[in-house]
Amino acid sequence: GSPNCNSSNSPLFKFIDPVSDNFRVFPEMGAVLAGNNNGVAWEKLPCTARNIDFNLIVRDNNGDWGRTDNDQMAVTVADTGPFAVTSPNGGESLTGGAAADISWSVNGTDAHCPNVDILISTDGGTTFFVLANGVANDGSESVTLPNTVTSDARILVRCDVSGGFRSQSTFFDTGDADFNITVGAGSCSDGIQNQGETGIDCGGPCESCDPTCSDGEQNQGETGIDCGGPCADCAPTCSDGIQNQGETGIDCGGPCAECCEIHTLTLVLDDYPGETTWQVTDATSTVIASGGPYNNANATVNETFCLVPGECYNFTIFDSYGDGICCGYGNGSYTVTNASNTSVASGGQFTTSETTEICPVVPNNDPCFENLTHNNGLKTIETGVADYESSTYIRTTNSTVIQNGAKVDYDASTYVELNNEFETQLGAEFDAFIDGCNNGDGGNN
Repeated sequence: GSPNCNSSNSPLFKFIDPVSDNFRVFPEMGAVLAGNNNGVAWEKLPCTARNIDFNLIVRDNNGDWGRTDNDQMAVTVADTGPFAVTSPNGGESLTGGAAADISWSVNGTDAHCPNVDILISTDGGTTFFVLANGVANDGSESVTLPNTVTSDARILVRCDVSGGFRSQSTFFDTGDADFNITVGAGSCSDGIQNQGETGIDCGGPCESCDPTCSDGEQNQGETGIDCGGPCADCAPTCSDGIQNQGETGIDCGGPCAECCEIHTLTLVLDDYPGETTWQVTDATSTVIASGGPYNNANATVNETFCLVPGECYNFTIFDSYGDGICCGYGNGSYTVTNASNTSVASGGQFTTSETTEICPVVPNNDPCFENLTHNNGLKTIETGVADYESSTYIRTTNSTVIQNGAKVDYDASTYVELNNEFETQLGAEFDAFIDGCNNGDGGNN
């Protein structure tokens, strides 16, 4: 018979031409995005409780003796719904980077779908990424929109299932038409003259449009405010971009803060970048760097963070769905490299999270001391990784504590002497070697 959504036994769908996708949307996605769930012949959603029998047929590509196979699936349609996005539903103009209220009609679907996911497309429904995972199926949720200017934004709300949209059977709805996202709060890099600027991205709250050595801003290659670079030299500071005043590195060490080592995270995202976040925590569990979630599926993202040599940190990557970033839905991966481009953490196959300890080693620019004591280099409290080396002896002259988690080596040429105030806590690692200045472990204990 003819398709009839109100019938309990009429056909609703028929075969479509073969496609390379491993999923089928009922009705086809073009009809859904057109807000036309039941207006296309042979692509109709049921309007009443009923059973639907589907038949999947596959054929090989042998042009002479092609063979086919099939599989059947029964779907029971509950007497609930329709589940429908109601806002934004097309034509609205919302602000990027700001909160937006998403609403949908539950119509009893929470009985068998307690949680939903909220996704957004900025390209008219070609691709979607996650804004909120596993929120209550109660008909409303506030989310933060991406600060992406577009006239082709579309919201999709789906029943939350393991693996996400198109990984297994589920139901969803989108807004009936596209809406607009306008630029959010002005910035000094948005390419627009706004927020009191006197030119495009300059003047007012931004850098001067005509830099000089007396404009009160650090610009035009200056190493300080109105000094250095093309201007008169600056008095040495811990932010002048020059290694001076007894610093052991550029603007660090000596009278300045401890130097740190740049580490680079290279993150290859999977099909669902909105599920991926990461963070770096120090020994007190304080988050010192973080990133994500991301927007572009299968993109490569490079992030940097700075770690102090001699300290230990935890790098943790998270996947909100619990299936990692490889290899079921894309070939995602991550690698953290240090300043020497050596990998210190890597992976991709995990569940909810994966943590790796990173302990940057104190640089050995001039590692060999004579008669090394607390007066010329030894620390009284060790919290991270350290390698002390002497061409003669090493002797502790003050109290010394190697704290839990620290890794410390004493390398001397003649002897190592520890006084009775030397303590190695449980969980710490300490080694003493008679091997001279060899920049590393080894030798005789």
